[in-house]
Amino acid sequence: MLGINEIMPLLQVLKTMTNKLSLSPSVYLLALGYGLGTTIAVISLAMSGLIGAELAPHPALSTLPYGLQFVGVMLSALFSSLLQARFGRQRIVFVAGCLGVLAGVMGVLALHIYSFVLLSITHFLLGFFLANTGLLRFAALDLSPKVLHGKALSMVMFGGTFASILGPFISRNAGTLFERLSVYQVSYLAISVIAAIIVVIVLFLHFPALKTSTHRQAIPLNALFSQRLYWFAVACGGIAYSLMNLIMINASIQMKADGFAFNTVSYYIQVHVLAMFMPSLFNMKVLDKLGISRFLALGLVLQLLVSVVFLWGQNPVTFMLSLLLLGLSWNILYTSGSYIVGHLFDSPEMKFKAQGINDLCVAFCSAVGSLSAGVVLGLLGWYIQHLIAVVITLCLVVFYLWVHKRLHVTISSLRGARNPHLLRVNSGFCAPCASKLARSTVYAKVSSIFSRVKMLPPYH
Repeated sequence: MLGINEIMPLLQVLKTMTNKLSLSPSVYLLALGYGLGTTIAVISLAMSGLIGAELAPHPALSTLPYGLQFVGVMLSALFSSLLQARFGRQRIVFVAGCLGVLAGVMGVLALHIYSFVLLSITHFLLGFFLANTGLLRFAALDLSPKVLHGKALSMVMFGGTFASILGPFISRNAGTLFERLSVYQVSYLAISVIAAIIVVIVLFLHFPALKTSTHRQAIPLNALFSQRLYWFAVACGGIAYSLMNLIMINASIQMKADGFAFNTVSYYIQVHVLAMFMPSLFNMKVLDKLGISRFLALGLVLQLLVSVVFLWGQNPVTFMLSLLLLGLSWNILYTSGSYIVGHLFDSPEMKFKAQGINDLCVAFCSAVGSLSAGVVLGLLGWYIQHLIAVVITLCLVVFYLWVHKRLHVTISSLRGARNPHLLRVNSGFCAPCASKLARSTVYAKVSSIFSRVKMLPPYH
């Protein structure tokens, strides 16, 4: 018959195990914040070019504000990550949220006084804001145990679904809210309100305390540059974002040229954005089922199918199917890249630096895809564009074949080695209890079951 000394430690183990298998409420708040941040990006994309065309002194400068937004993202991606490592994520994201509120107000003012310079500054500040909200996906990993990293990342990425619904809704209906303001002014006002909501959300987040060291050592960059898997992860996110922007922008242009109505084009793009974020609700379950290598292979196949279907023909079915595949492939490749980066590094200095460089490279590739879209379509044409996309994807396939064996072994070993044992992470579980539990027959039975899923150390 079991005694109280054996039952109590078992109850503490089961309580801790239950806590370990549930996400922190802060992760759900992060998902909401990430989704709202992405909504601002969608609103900015929808109107920046149109407003730029109205205020620019020359038509060639109409896309300058949106280009400066990308410059802001690139300049602040690494810088913001290092600031978060130094002062904490909460403080820096709070400051970025306040800048987002300010940027929205400046946008309203820029339209009121017809200032192209002020509009450009507005979008540059939005770039700093968006760089920080993009880093929220890594913040979810800080708030979750290793065993739940995939689930936490999926939940935050799923928050982007808000953008596919809320962003187009605001863009289409903003003008009906305030009669005295133009539709664009109301859109910038909406940006301020959304950024203010993110600021409030950040106040309710509880991040783990930063580990400070009196002997802070600089991390040599060659330790990062020599990581083949890290650069493969960066390439996955960068190429996925670049091709997605290139193909999505030119698909809307091509549909308009083929006689599609504006509302039809808007609907197709909205379905595409849904396909980018909606699968995040279950994609990590697919990853756990297939393994990271096969999961990435699925994303690469889907990316190749995007261009193959577009090359097959230009009709409503092929446009819809290809844009759906484009969203799915982006989701798999971009999420996988973030997942790998989040697992490779453990030290705070290296982790934040790796995340910042990753987002810097992804932002650069995204900017290249967006800003070159019109040039590629105008000079090379629709079909040559997709042949180029196929070649780029095949280069990523070659990179994948080079690293996929090491990738599978490394990620599997890291997940196994870094899944915290329940006895080690539970601060309320005292050492004497652990010692008694280790000698109990109950622990032997529980350990023999759960050691198969690496949640408890094997019983000796």
